Amino acid sequence: MGENASIECIAEGYPVPTYRWFREDDFGNLSPLQPKVILLNFNRELVIPDLQHDDMGLYRCEASNTRSVVFQAVTLQIQIDPVFVVPLEDQILDIGSILQLYCEAYPNELNQLRYSWFINGTEIFWDRLTLAQQQRLTITNNLLLITNVQPYDNGIYQCAATNTQNNVQRFSTAEVRAITLAPTFGRNTMVSTLRSTVGGLVTIVCHPEGAPQPQIQWFKDNIPLNIGNNIQIFANGNLAITNIQLMDAGIQI
Repeated sequence: MGENASIECIAEGYPVPTYRWFREDDFGNLSPLQPKVILLNFNRELVIPDLQHDDMGLYRCEASNTRSVVFQAVTLQIQIDPVFVVPLEDQILDIGSILQLYCEAYPNELNQLRYSWFINGTEIFWDRLTLAQQQRLTITNNLLLITNVQPYDNGIYQCAATNTQNNVQRFSTAEVRAITLAPTFGRNTMVSTLRSTVGGLVTIVCHPEGAPQPQIQWFKDNIPLNIGNNIQIFANGNLAITNIQLMDAGIQI
């Protein structure tokens, strides 16, 4: 990428042949050369400056005189070192959750790139996995999934992108940790006292930390709180009391 490419075409004949160049697609259709192309030595030499990805393809040289027309085509391939446009990211997961790792490298055509995966420096080969590992692991090119994540899945994961034309390989790396953490309100302390007028609305925020995600249950005066009427518990654990009455006063935990 960014370099110059030169393709030379030499034909014999009398009268001396003249040369023309075209781009050719997979179906044999011809199109003009890109404007930046330079033709030298009586059009025998084609120079493509500042090579870019879209310069790859088939180039056709046509030599002709008053007696005949002959042509020959050549394929120009550009060796591009893989560059990750979507690198892996470190992940901290709950035990039993799903690990999903995705990477993407440029060039992004799968016929130019081959993806492979490594855990703690060892490449993953499907036929070397145990049946239990195969049941939890799914690899689809640049996507890796592990279900029911456990502490023994912790480690350094690498996505390797290999250019199939020149075998240059590049890595993207991430650390994965599956953890357990007892529920705590250490960082998200609940408000100890809330006041409201009769008929008002109160929302009590409950956001404990923990892994796996803690299950939340509400009590009033040490009795489990029933949902309904003017009491609602949201999916995030928060408690809402609408149309507050005197009987709603008490200790909510």
